[in-house]
Amino acid sequence: MALTGVKRVARYASFEEMLDAEGAANVNPDSPREQQLANIRRIYGPEKEAPGVLTIKIELLQPATA
Repeated sequence: MALTGVKRVARYASFEEMLDAEGAANVNPDSPREQQLANIRRIYGPEKEAPGVLTIKIELLQPATA
Protein backbone atom coordinates (compact mmCIF):
# COMPACT_ATOMS: atom_id res chain seq x y z
CA MET A 1 0.00 0.00 0.00
CA ALA A 2 1.29 3.48 -0.89
CA LEU A 3 0.83 6.50 1.34
CA THR A 4 -0.64 9.56 -0.40
CA GLY A 5 -1.75 13.03 0.62
CA VAL A 6 -4.30 15.46 -0.80
CA LYS A 7 -2.62 18.60 -2.14
CA ARG A 8 -5.64 20.41 -3.60
CA VAL A 9 -9.36 20.05 -4.20
CA ALA A 10 -11.14 22.23 -6.76
CA ARG A 11 -14.77 22.49 -7.82
CA TYR A 12 -16.02 23.33 -11.31
CA ALA A 13 -19.47 23.88 -12.80
CA SER A 14 -18.90 21.40 -15.65
CA PHE A 15 -16.47 18.91 -17.16
CA GLU A 16 -15.63 21.46 -19.85
CA GLU A 17 -14.73 24.08 -17.23
CA MET A 18 -12.63 21.48 -15.39
CA LEU A 19 -10.67 20.52 -18.51
CA ASP A 20 -10.10 24.20 -19.39
CA ALA A 21 -8.92 25.11 -15.91
CA GLU A 22 -6.83 22.01 -15.16
CA GLY A 23 -5.51 21.58 -18.70
CA ALA A 24 -6.48 18.47 -20.64
CA ALA A 25 -2.86 17.29 -20.75
CA ASN A 26 -2.80 17.30 -16.95
CA VAL A 27 -5.95 15.20 -16.79
CA ASN A 28 -4.90 12.67 -19.45
CA PRO A 29 -1.78 13.41 -21.50
CA ASP A 30 -2.59 10.59 -23.95
CA SER A 31 -5.94 11.92 -25.14
CA PRO A 32 -7.00 15.22 -26.75
CA ARG A 33 -9.43 17.46 -24.87
CA GLU A 34 -12.50 16.69 -27.00
CA GLN A 35 -11.91 12.94 -26.71
CA GLN A 36 -11.56 13.25 -22.94
CA LEU A 37 -14.79 15.22 -22.74
CA ALA A 38 -16.62 12.60 -24.82
CA ASN A 39 -15.20 9.77 -22.69
CA ILE A 40 -16.13 11.46 -19.42
CA ARG A 41 -19.66 12.18 -20.62
CA ARG A 42 -20.08 8.58 -21.76
CA ILE A 43 -19.36 7.47 -18.19
CA TYR A 44 -21.06 10.30 -16.27
CA GLY A 45 -24.39 11.50 -17.62
CA PRO A 46 -25.80 15.04 -17.25
CA GLU A 47 -27.37 14.18 -13.89
CA LYS A 48 -23.92 13.41 -12.48
CA GLU A 49 -22.39 16.61 -13.89
CA ALA A 50 -25.26 18.87 -12.76
CA PRO A 51 -24.14 19.31 -9.13
CA GLY A 52 -20.62 20.21 -10.26
CA VAL A 53 -17.28 18.53 -10.80
CA LEU A 54 -14.52 17.99 -8.24
CA THR A 55 -10.85 17.44 -8.96
CA ILE A 56 -8.45 16.09 -6.37
CA LYS A 57 -4.69 16.48 -6.72
CA ILE A 58 -2.75 13.92 -4.72
CA GLU A 59 0.93 13.41 -4.03
CA LEU A 60 2.84 10.25 -3.29
CA LEU A 61 4.27 10.49 0.22
CA GLN A 62 5.63 6.96 0.51
CA PRO A 63 5.84 4.40 -2.32
CA ALA A 64 4.31 0.99 -1.88
CA THR A 65 6.51 -1.58 -0.25
CA ALA A 66 6.65 -5.16 -1.41
